[in-house]
Amino acid sequence: MDVPLRTGVTLHHFIAMNFEYDQEESVKLNLTPEELSQKYKGELKPTVEGKLYDVLSTLFNNLAGITKIIVPADFRSARGTKAVKCSVTANEGLLYPLKSSLIFIHKPVHYIRHAEIKFVEFSRIAQGGQAASRSFDLTITKLKDNKVVSFASIETEEQRLLTDYFKAAGIKMRVLDADTRNIRDFEDEGSESENSAAEEGGKRRQAAKANQQVGDAEMEDEYDSEEDEDFKESGSEPLSGSDSDGSGDEDGSSGQKKDEGSDSGSAIDSGIDKEEMAEMKKELARQGDLGKRKRRPVKE
Repeated sequence: MDVPLRTGVTLHHFIAMNFEYDQEESVKLNLTPEELSQKYKGELKPTVEGKLYDVLSTLFNNLAGITKIIVPADFRSARGTKAVKCSVTANEGLLYPLKSSLIFIHKPVHYIRHAEIKFVEFSRIAQGGQAASRSFDLTITKLKDNKVVSFASIETEEQRLLTDYFKAAGIKMRVLDADTRNIRDFEDEGSESENSAAEEGGKRRQAAKANQQVGDAEMEDEYDSEEDEDFKESGSEPLSGSDSDGSGDEDGSSGQKKDEGSDSGSAIDSGIDKEEMAEMKKELARQGDLGKRKRRPVKE
């Protein structure tokens, strides 16, 4: 109101009224048809009917000259209401986002036009890997004198709806980091988290692909080493066979040399002990000597 109501030392610039939404009312005006046509220029009818809040708005506007009547706009909260619950200092109330302004009722009443807002600041909101809290705070800084009005304990579900509201109104938004106390321009937190999640998913896929490549390389190295061992073991078998063939050789020393030559090859087989190889060579040499003795002619 242009002339506020005074209660003691307190001035009341607004009158907050609450009506039943579906309540209907009919009011018959104590005015003559001439008064209605001459004084009010046909704006009023002899009987004003409709919903109670609409009837009173019409009467205030035409009879009392009160044109500043605020009606909630199309905003809907997460709970389907036209306002969000919050508190100013220690007083709980409702914040109504209107078409060109915001109003908090009921004690104290704060009415802020969009044109008076320098920027709005969100604080205590979840960012990055921080745990999401149940509520956040909204601070409005006025353009004229930099005065601030803080609305606290707004439910987290209302953040997206309020950011969409301020964005549509062309109002600058900022975010206050709770840890570093740094202030930055507001960005779409939903898209930022989606981009972070997508980036994190890409990193995980790249890491998994790299681990798979390393695992494949290790498997190939193991397979190649197994092939080398099989090749060496199979290469040592003819050397062992030459040892057995040397058992029938007339020259025991030549057979021993062959065995010594095959010793390097048979040494590749890690499953045969060197001492066992030496015993096998001695046994082969002894069998060769016995064969020579059997072939010697017997003297009469």
